[in-house]
Amino acid sequence: MRRQTILGLVAIAILISGCAEQETLSIAAANIGMPFQLGVNQQAFLETENLGIKLLNIVDDSRCPSDFRCVVSGEVIAEIMISKGTETLGVYNISDWRQSLGHTSKINVDNYVVELAGVSPYPKDDSGIRLSDYVLTFVVSKAVTQVPITKYEKDISFKTIRTGIYSSQHEKKDHVIDNLIEWETFWWSMDTTQSLPDINFSENLVLAIFMGARSSGGYSISVNKIIETNSALEVFLKEVSPGQRCGVTMALTQPYTIAVVEKTGKDVQFTTEQEVTECS
Repeated sequence: MRRQTILGLVAIAILISGCAEQETLSIAAANIGMPFQLGVNQQAFLETENLGIKLLNIVDDSRCPSDFRCVVSGEVIAEIMISKGTETLGVYNISDWRQSLGHTSKINVDNYVVELAGVSPYPKDDSGIRLSDYVLTFVVSKAVTQVPITKYEKDISFKTIRTGIYSSQHEKKDHVIDNLIEWETFWWSMDTTQSLPDINFSENLVLAIFMGARSSGGYSISVNKIIETNSALEVFLKEVSPGQRCGVTMALTQPYTIAVVEKTGKDVQFTTEQEVTECS
């Protein structure tokens, strides 16, 4: 009798083991970028990627039941295994929480992103949900590869059309002029008797740079070089100041320079380099 009892228990154990194995080997077909659902001990296989996602367990379910009022909504934490072919890439905890609780709803592994997109059913009361009733929705997508931006630099030619030390501008200013009306208004405000230079504003910009009022002569400002980069037109200026031993006029000056450059459609940025003239 005892032998029959033992044999019976062994048979039951084998039967249970066989059922568990069948449950573990439950495999669902899935596609990249498309949602798929898994129960506990079910696995999805993405044939085109040779990638497997298996839901091992529900580690925690702290979601607030619909019949309750809670301060926080809570989350579900699931344990999944990700494999590539016959190689296990890792076992991870993944959460349906979209805010910061130290958990994540997305796992990045081997150039893929595995996202937990949904969990059902939702708890109605505090009686809990059976492990076998959980259905989790996942989405697997390919990680976006960040292509490094190659730094682009190109020397841009320009033409200085006027420079001097006396102007009507007593403040330091950098003007970028891109239309005829503004150009005419600006030019005649310079107290000049020279004729208005003809500028084709469909192709060019005018850069008018003023150093501001200085207490003596010996100061000057000029465009040193212009470089086009990925995001801007960088104008490099050179400001020259007289040294202590330089003989200069004591008249008030307002150095300036005006240049024409090809229009690129990019923002214009100015960088100034200081230089002091040393006189013996």
